[in-house]
Amino acid sequence: MNKVGLTLFICSCILIAGWLWQQSKGCEYPVHYRIGQVDDRFGLSPVEYRKVVEEAGILWEEALGRPLFVYDPTSSFPINLIYDERQQATVDSQELSRKIKQVESSNDQVLGRYDHWKDIYDTKSQAYEKVANNFEAGIKAYNAKVDKWNEEGGVPEDQVDALNAERNALDQMRADIDAKRGELEEIRQTLSSLQGQSSTLVAAFNSNVRTYNALHGVKIPFNKGVYDGESISVFQYHDEDDLRLVLAHEMGHALGVDHVERAEAIMHAMMGAQNLDDLTPTAADIKAVKAVCPYDD
Repeated sequence: MNKVGLTLFICSCILIAGWLWQQSKGCEYPVHYRIGQVDDRFGLSPVEYRKVVEEAGILWEEALGRPLFVYDPTSSFPINLIYDERQQATVDSQELSRKIKQVESSNDQVLGRYDHWKDIYDTKSQAYEKVANNFEAGIKAYNAKVDKWNEEGGVPEDQVDALNAERNALDQMRADIDAKRGELEEIRQTLSSLQGQSSTLVAAFNSNVRTYNALHGVKIPFNKGVYDGESISVFQYHDEDDLRLVLAHEMGHALGVDHVERAEAIMHAMMGAQNLDDLTPTAADIKAVKAVCPYDD
């Protein structure tokens, strides 16, 4: 083959490849893909990653009732899992979330202890008030007797022992009251300490929540992954459900689907409103994919 013929052959191959690519748009041909780079810092093996990729593809295939994605280890179209600052931000947010839950749990424990000691304090306080009231009544009765005997010239001999026994009982009651008062004071100090601990924990909780909301509590553009026409790369996800959403979104782009307006849609430009617990294409998603993929009614 001469140079001119070779040039024509190369050009014709390019034209044929371009024609096939154009024909593949609209899902006439399934997208053949392979698992590309999988950074082990995600803690996910290539086999595990492929499983989630397949699940994401099935979401679209079930919507159209036909195969749209084919795993092909020889394909030139990789689906990558690349670790960068976005996933590090996710790791940081998960650590902050863990701290928030830990602080909340610690505060719940402190509040549980506070309620426990508050119940004890209330019970003992009622008992103390009852004994104190009985003591006051006993003191009044005893003093009234003493005053009466004094007015009459002194305590009769036959009443001395009874009066002394009454006084001893009152002294014992006073000692019991002092002991109960001391016990109540200890419990009061415990309650005050627990209140202080709870206040500290609540302040830490609120601070962490404000930080979390400022960094991660708003809906953000779909930038956890990208489809560039030659590959799909995922850079960030929180958990497997979130990863499935990111993959489904980018695989939708690979089919030729653009963003849709419905906030709950897989193909919405913003993330946050999608139902990760039961991820399925919405009516808006299905309408969008059917607009680019031929299908039989």
